[in-house]
Amino acid sequence: MVVEKRIRESFKGYAASQLDNFEYSSADEIYVIDVEKDKARITTEYCEKACIIHNSKHGKKIGVLSIDHGLLEKGNCDFATFDDETKFVFVEMKMNATTSNILSQDQHRIKSLRQVSNTINKFKEMGVNLVELKKEAVLCMPRFFPAFNSSQLREALLFIEDYGIEPKQTTEVFFY
Repeated sequence: MVVEKRIRESFKGYAASQLDNFEYSSADEIYVIDVEKDKARITTEYCEKACIIHNSKHGKKIGVLSIDHGLLEKGNCDFATFDDETKFVFVEMKMNATTSNILSQDQHRIKSLRQVSNTINKFKEMGVNLVELKKEAVLCMPRFFPAFNSSQLREALLFIEDYGIEPKQTTEVFFY
């Protein structure tokens, strides 16, 4: 795939083990799990704590690149998902967060935005060319987490200002 080739070229000084973090699937529904202290990976079975990627491209390959504990060090988003035609999505998963405390939820959300920011900055620094693809940022949070509220609005607006990407809080990514 073109996107994988561009990333490999941009990160060519990295160890082979770091660059060996691409997976592909052409399934209609792709489930990505992030096991703590391990890299994100595709699984074939539905899992309550998975990010669901909906592929309505009927047989087209969707790529998943494990980033945190994969391509890059800790402190970056967990993975990215992409196709060669339409978009590249940075995803940070906080599906293991169980707090109902609003302040703790705010901290999870702000940390997630920072991890996505770190990854975008690293991709820019390395010169990864994704110009023709729409970029998205997904914060994959448990369904009981409320949507962005006024306390995180400032962080979200700064993210939009810095990257031109509106962060979304959802457990699903759609490729049409």
